[in-house]
Formats: sequence, C-alpha cells, structure tokens
Amino acid sequence: GFTPYNIQRLSDGNIYVTYAAATSTGAPLPGGYVDEYGTAGNFIRRIATNGPLNAPWGLVIAPSNFGPLSRDLLIGNLYDSKINAYNLSSTTPTFVGSIAVNSGFPSPVGLWALAFGNGVTGKANTLYFTDGVNNQIDGLFGSISFVPEPSSGLLLILGGLIVGACRAGTRYANRGPRRPGSVQ
Repeated sequence: GFTPYNIQRLSDGNIYVTYAAATSTGAPLPGGYVDEYGTAGNFIRRIATNGPLNAPWGLVIAPSNFGPLSRDLLIGNLYDSKINAYNLSSTTPTFVGSIAVNSGFPSPVGLWALAFGNGVTGKANTLYFTDGVNNQIDGLFGSISFVPEPSSGLLLILGGLIVGACRAGTRYANRGPRRPGSVQ
C-alpha cells in the first residue's frame, strides 16, 4: 500500500501530501500520488497518480517567471531524481513534463528537497534542490534556472546592426588604397 511520505504547506497556502509505496524495510518503491488539502484538513483534489511519479518527495510551486513551467507544481521524485511539472490552473491538474536531475553519479536515486530562492537568499526564479548522491552517502546542493530566449525584436535590431556594419566595411574596402594627393 501507499503511505504518506512528505507533507508541505506551499506558497498557495494549501497542504500537499505525497504518498509512496513502501517495502517492509520502509524503502520507497516506484509509483505514488499527490493530494492537495486545505489548512483545515479538507480534501481538495488529487494532483497526480502514478504516471511519472516515483516515490514523490519534494514539492514547490514555480514562480511566474520560471519559463514554460511558471506557476506549475513541481514534484521531485526520490526514486529516479526527476522533477515532474503539473499545471494547477484547471480543476484536474495535467502533467506538463519532466526535468531530469543529472548528478553525475551512476545511481540517479536521491532527489529530496525543492525550493525557490526568496530574492535575498537565492534568486527568486532559481530552483534549488538537494540530492543524496552516491546512494545517499554524499550530498549535492544544486540549482536550475531557465534562460529566457532572446526576443525577436532584439534579434532583428542586432541583425540590422551587423548588416549595416558589413555594408560599411564593404564600401570602405571597395575604395581601394589611398594614393598620395588623391581625393576619394
């Protein structure tokens, strides 16, 4: 069966509970689900069931400036170190995609906490995470940031400047060498 695995109050004021299947030793197994509750303990909705969830633990709602995952619920899997995004804007949240956390170690197991900075201790649009790498023997503190795509207008202006500079250089080169006493 499934048992509560992590409980967090998130930035929207609600309580989120992750559930993971556990063995008799307490070790997590693949699968799981996440539920949302009000602060009075009332069940609001099921966010996700199984699918990409693998012992879900870390939870955070992305800020409005986190690229394509803005305002999504990010759920970190302990079992495979993937962060799964769910769109919370509809009554039935939908799976958006995953971010694989590559720690560089052969075993991907170990993703724990997820948190965004507050602007003082870390950038507010940077996702910070902890991962128990090397089978939980060592620890990793990392961050993920979305780099915005350059705007089309900026690229158009930059392209115009480059073309203008090339044309000016071509006109100068076509003038040929200056001869003493000549007017060009």
